Amino acid sequence: MRTHKWIDCSKITNDTKELAECIRNKTGLYLAEGSQYGSEGNKFLLLNVACLKAVLEDGLSRLEASIHRYINHN
Repeated sequence: MRTHKWIDCSKITNDTKELAECIRNKTGLYLAEGSQYGSEGNKFLLLNVACLKAVLEDGLSRLEASIHRYINHN
């Protein structure tokens, strides 16, 4: 099983670095911006899912809320 999942953010933003920082500042979640892995990754975030189910569910809930806030404020 893969422990990382790529999230396509192309419909949300062209600046995943800004989005990742916003998520980190609002939720404490750390998602790596895809550009760290080459220019092809600049519209993706990388999420580590190697954790307990309850932790993952909490993180996904906070991630969803922070993305909605990001969309509504940009």
